[in-house]
Amino acid sequence: PLVLATIGKTIPSARIEALKERKASEGTDPYLCFDEFLSLLGEGKTVAEARESEALLRVKSLTAALQLYDNGNTGTISVADARKALSEVLSEAEFDVIASQIDPENSGKVEVEELAQYIAGH
Repeated sequence: PLVLATIGKTIPSARIEALKERKASEGTDPYLCFDEFLSLLGEGKTVAEARESEALLRVKSLTAALQLYDNGNTGTISVADARKALSEVLSEAEFDVIASQIDPENSGKVEVEELAQYIAGH
């Protein structure tokens, strides 16, 4: 209860009782493993699903931020604008590595969604 109160979460008693009953019927250890705890907090999501949700949220947030530089609403921005947009979180060298991956032909343009996915995945 202390951990839950500290992070501002509550878990309905019915969910806890259902988990206890399932563990008792399976004859497994009555204690929660970390994955089970996260599943309770994540409203039934598995750890993998929770991480996937977080990754999608990061991609959406990055995409929204990068689209501010997409004046023509084309889905692409210039590498220079991408560098400017990410200058507070990436060094020049870090951005150069990313740019070489997402713009291997040195076209000077990058796909907003591709850049967001690349950054969120690293």
